[in-house]
Amino acid sequence: MMKSLLTATMAGLFLLASLSCRADAKWAPSTLSAGAIQKINSTTTEYRQCLDQAIQQQAGSRLDAGTLTDLILKRCEDRLTAIRQVFAEEKVPPLIADRYLRMKRVQGTRDVLRTIISAQAQPHN
Repeated sequence: MMKSLLTATMAGLFLLASLSCRADAKWAPSTLSAGAIQKINSTTTEYRQCLDQAIQQQAGSRLDAGTLTDLILKRCEDRLTAIRQVFAEEKVPPLIADRYLRMKRVQGTRDVLRTIISAQAQPHN
């Protein structure tokens, strides 16, 4: 029952995604230029480095892990705007660009929160 519900839900999501992309039906994932892919990868690396540096600067902070994570993510958010610009230049549908950026934010949030919680759980000498 759950498996069929999950399958039906996924099918519905794919249908919605395909219908919303029909307005921009000319775009295909393989149309990203090598330069665009390189720019996206380098910007993603810059974003990760920004998160790492911000975590190191906040080492020993007594703020709540969630609050600290939000501060760090806001500090590095501007790095992701370059990725949106690359997608716009390559005529990637906004739905797909938003989904990609959301994925990067979620990954960043997960990693930052995991690092902060781990650091706060360490016994302090």
